Amino acid sequence: MKTHFDPNTRLNMDCSDSRYIKLISVIDKIIQEVNLGQQETVNQELQGLFWNSIDLMEAENHYMSEMHYHGYLAHSYDHLRLCRKVGVLYFKWKHSICSADDLLNLRSDLHTHFLKFDRVLEHYLVTGELLHGTIPAKRVDYGFCM
Repeated sequence: MKTHFDPNTRLNMDCSDSRYIKLISVIDKIIQEVNLGQQETVNQELQGLFWNSIDLMEAENHYMSEMHYHGYLAHSYDHLRLCRKVGVLYFKWKHSICSADDLLNLRSDLHTHFLKFDRVLEHYLVTGELLHGTIPAKRVDYGFCM
C-alpha cells in the first residue's frame, strides 16, 4: 500500500533544529522503504530510531534538569510518550501489524512536539521568557528526576 504524505510540511515551520530535521528525515526514509517493500531495512531503521530517540531524550532531559527549566516535567513526559510510541511501532513492525499510517502519525506527533515543546524551550533559552506572555514559574530543583 502506497502512503501519501506532504514532504513540504517542514517548509511551514522554522527548521533550524537539526535534530528535528534528522528525525523527520529518518521517518520519511522509513516511509519510503515501507512503500518499496524493503522489510529488513525498515526493521533496522526502526530499531535505530528507537535507540536514538532514547539517547536524545536522555540528553535533553538531563540538560533541562540541570538548568532547572520550568517546563521540564511536561517536556520530559512528552519525550517518554514519543519514545514509547517508537518502541510500540518497532514491536508492531516485528509482528507485522504496523501500518504506514502509524509512521505518518509518529511523524505528525514529532512535528507537534517540536512546535509545542522544543520551540518554547528554545525561546526560553534565548530570552529567559515563556512564550504567550506567561511569567516563568519559580525555578524548582528537579534533581530527583531522571
